Amino acid sequence: MKAWTSPCPSQAKGTPGRRIIEKQTPVKAGIHTLTGYSAHADQNMLVNWVKSMPTPPKKITLVHGEPKARKALSRALGL
Repeated sequence: MKAWTSPCPSQAKGTPGRRIIEKQTPVKAGIHTLTGYSAHADQNMLVNWVKSMPTPPKKITLVHGEPKARKALSRALGL
């Protein structure tokens, strides 16, 4: 298992993401840093980014944003 251990200002102290990064929560998965990704990108930019991946992800879980926006992005990604 490979874990990213650099401090991450986007993960607030006490959140699950921060506990994973700080190795306080065991993880049975690989953790990778995504560079060049913006949480504020528009839907088309995110869909194009995923479609441009040489090997598309087997699973995408949308956990951020309003339910209506997540549903629209999910449809656009074909999930």
